[in-house]
Amino acid sequence: ILVQIKDVDGVFLLLTSSTNNMRRRTATTDSTGEVLFEDLQSGQYYLRPQLREYKFQPEDAHIELQSGDEVISKLQAERIAFSCYGQITSINNEPELGLIIDAIGIDHCESVTRESAKTDINGQFRLRALQPGCRYRLQYRSNPSDSTQTEIIEIEPKNKIIEISDTDLYDIHLYTIKRPTDVDINVFVQSQTHFLNQLKIKLYKS
Repeated sequence: ILVQIKDVDGVFLLLTSSTNNMRRRTATTDSTGEVLFEDLQSGQYYLRPQLREYKFQPEDAHIELQSGDEVISKLQAERIAFSCYGQITSINNEPELGLIIDAIGIDHCESVTRESAKTDINGQFRLRALQPGCRYRLQYRSNPSDSTQTEIIEIEPKNKIIEISDTDLYDIHLYTIKRPTDVDINVFVQSQTHFLNQLKIKLYKS
């Protein structure tokens, strides 16, 4: 069985059979949008494609395979949701790894599913399955178990709003605001000269 899905790669395919003892088989389409299932017995097969942000026609393909047949199954893919690509860096443009960003629907899209993404080694993230016609608030979600994130106070711009149309959104840049790790304090004391060698100053953390 040759499966063809035009212009879409990375589609996960599940092939099962109701007439023989074949274990389910899986595959993913390549850059040509094709997958070949070989060495199949005759019988009835069901093919289900899956890929976030797409719906397929048919959703489940029924294939009757006779001995010696070579069947081509063509599926149609339609884009129904889109992605937001961005990056999080420090103010001096150092990439931030492992930060979680949530996309929360607002206005008439408050009921849509919250989508989340985690930054990679380059500080880049991809929020998937965002609905066209919706506005989202991007919000940083802290992870207390990650000691490297405890110094992060917030992300700027805070509560960044994005709007999804009928295409992917690119080049969203967010910055981390961090708690200072070292602080210098200068103290000036006015006193008579003969008291200076007797003065003590103590610093307390509130």
